[in-house]
Amino acid sequence: MVIGVLYLVVHVYITALWHLASVVSVLEPVYGLVAMKKSYELLKGKIRVAVGALVIVNLVGLLVQSVLYYVCKSYHHQGIDKTALHEHLGGYLGEYVPLKSSLQMENLEA
Repeated sequence: MVIGVLYLVVHVYITALWHLASVVSVLEPVYGLVAMKKSYELLKGKIRVAVGALVIVNLVGLLVQSVLYYVCKSYHHQGIDKTALHEHLGGYLGEYVPLKSSLQMENLEA
């Protein structure tokens, strides 16, 4: 368990360092190990913020890619296998049950 957590921490740190080095190499006239050293210097003291931002950006990116996949499948009139999706996600696969609410959308005016 300790080795797994240590691996995860090191992996996320190196990923943050690598991504920042990519930005440094584009925005400044340095590249390679010099860009890595520059990103290391920039990450000092901000690693918690960088890791929180990197994790959020990666998760949102995966979500957007998934939505884009289903939008493209829908655009090309390809079916979505809901049973396979249910088995993969382990979620609820049932019929739509309307909410029991007295609020009607027709009554709302913007």
